[in-house]
Amino acid sequence: MRRADLASWSLGTFHACVLAIALLVVVYRLGGLDDALAGLSTAHGFALFLGLWAATVLTTTRALEAYRRSPAAPGGDLGPLVPSALRWGALNGVLFLWYLAVTQLVAVLASRPRLETLMLVPAAMPFLTIASLVAFVVGALVGLVFGTIDVQLLRLARSVAGASGVEVTRT
Repeated sequence: MRRADLASWSLGTFHACVLAIALLVVVYRLGGLDDALAGLSTAHGFALFLGLWAATVLTTTRALEAYRRSPAAPGGDLGPLVPSALRWGALNGVLFLWYLAVTQLVAVLASRPRLETLMLVPAAMPFLTIASLVAFVVGALVGLVFGTIDVQLLRLARSVAGASGVEVTRT
């Protein structure tokens, strides 16, 4: 995989921040923010955001790479970015769900290092399978929304760069 460029880092970071804020607003509106924050240390919260950010930058980078390899990229048509964002957004949803599951398992094992705790893993697999399907669909829809937003942001960036006389190169 190629290194992430400025567009990938910027858009991926924007996506991760919007997702984090959206999750906080939803949990707040449902009335569970007090309980969620009470059981969350600063380190655990940072690790969760870092996981969301890493997965989002990775999938954004891959979506932009897939777009750049598409036949429409040399002509500057940004339309093909949306299907790529849909596909990689779905993967982002699943990646973050599994990251959440692993961090929760590590936290539980750290607080109660017993064999009985490991018995939760097989019991959680059916739930994680169904949750992965839901995360896939939700991630795809979020990817579609972000892909549409990204197309407009990239068009705006190209027009501002073109108006200022800066040459925009494609990698």
